[in-house]
Amino acid sequence: MNNREFLNLYHLWFDFPPDFVVCYGHRYKRKDAIIVQQTILQEYAKLIATMGVNVQPGQEVIIEAELDQPEFVTELVKACYEAGARAVRVDWQHQPVALLHALHRSPEALGEMREWEKTRLQDMVDTLPCRIYLESEDPDGMKDADPAKISAAAQNRQRIAKPYRDQMENRIQWCIAAVPGKSWAAKLFPDLPVEEAMEKLWEAIL
Repeated sequence: MNNREFLNLYHLWFDFPPDFVVCYGHRYKRKDAIIVQQTILQEYAKLIATMGVNVQPGQEVIIEAELDQPEFVTELVKACYEAGARAVRVDWQHQPVALLHALHRSPEALGEMREWEKTRLQDMVDTLPCRIYLESEDPDGMKDADPAKISAAAQNRQRIAKPYRDQMENRIQWCIAAVPGKSWAAKLFPDLPVEEAMEKLWEAIL
C-alpha cells in the first residue's frame, strides 16, 4: 500500500455512509470496521518508521509517547522492528504527572539534570538512535503551572544538554508525529461524543 492508497483508505473510512466502510473498493458493515481501523494504525505507523525517520537496519529507535497511546505505540514499535531496527525503546510520558512536578518541585529541582540523564545523552551521541516524538497530550494540560517557572527550568536543562545535542546535530534522524488524544479531540470538537471527536481528529491529522 502506497501513501495515496493509505490516505484514500482513511478518508473512505470516515466519508462513507454511516452503516458501511470501504476498503479497496469493498464495503464492510461498521461492526467489522475495527479491521479497517487497525489497518489505518498499521499504515500510519509504517509511514512514520520508514519515511518519518527512515529506520535503517541495525539502528536503535527511541519513541516518546503519552500513556494514552498503547495501541498505536505497539504498532509503531512493530513497524520499526520490521524496518530493521536493532532495538526499540519507549519512554512513556504522563502529562498529569508532569503537571505535578511543575507544581511541587522547586525551580532548581525542576531544572536540574541528573548524572544518569547525562549518561543517557552521551549514549545517544555514541549510538545516534532514531528519535520519534508522538504528540497527543491535552493542549491545556499544563495551564495551572507557572509558565515562567517551566520556561526557566527548560532553559537550564537545555543549557546542560547543549554540548550533547551539538554533537548530534545533523547526524540524527527524528520525527514528530501527531496522534489523537481524548482531551485534545474533545477540545477541538466539543459538541461530539469522544469517540466521534477522536475520529474527526484522526481525519484532521491525516
